[in-house]
Amino acid sequence: MISIIIVNYNVLSFLKECIKSIYNSDLKQNFEIIIIDNNSPEPLLGSFDKNDNIKIYQFTSNKGFAKAVNFGISKSNGDYILLLN
Repeated sequence: MISIIIVNYNVLSFLKECIKSIYNSDLKQNFEIIIIDNNSPEPLLGSFDKNDNIKIYQFTSNKGFAKAVNFGISKSNGDYILLLN
């Protein structure tokens, strides 16, 4: 399985397009999507279909890219990690 980790800060419209492109891709391996939100002013919860294999974690402050990625990796279950930035 591939764990796709995406760090988000205030780009919900781009994030939705990114998620859509992952599901429309020819990826043949199982995957999970882990989104770490760095305290964006726009809410992410409820923005994605519950049937999608997406985990969303929201920080209460912007901890930066590196901390968010490391947190996402710690929550992943995949054999492989894809940092999608």
